[in-house]
Amino acid sequence: MNSFEESLNAVGNGLPLISWIVLILCLISISLIILIVVQDPKKTTKPFGKLLLLIIFFVVTPTIYLLNFGYAVEESKSVEFCNSCHIMNGYVDNLQDPDSEYLSSLH
Repeated sequence: MNSFEESLNAVGNGLPLISWIVLILCLISISLIILIVVQDPKKTTKPFGKLLLLIIFFVVTPTIYLLNFGYAVEESKSVEFCNSCHIMNGYVDNLQDPDSEYLSSLH
């Protein structure tokens, strides 16, 4: 694992760095939407308000989605992720059993 991957995986014992980035971007997006739409609805008729909403909905939101999706796909590749679901416990136990004849343990 290179240093960039390590920095994405852990910040102290809390959330991974990528999760913090996604969380902060979500909070910024929600705050800006509330600021524009709720506080002063007339801002949505002005060019600056329209441009800001356009950037939020078509740039920031897809960026948040892609960051979160990429992180989720990477996490789903680990055995610990599969074992986090109670239905999969039997399969993971079988996977880790060296005497098992099932494909998962042989693979």
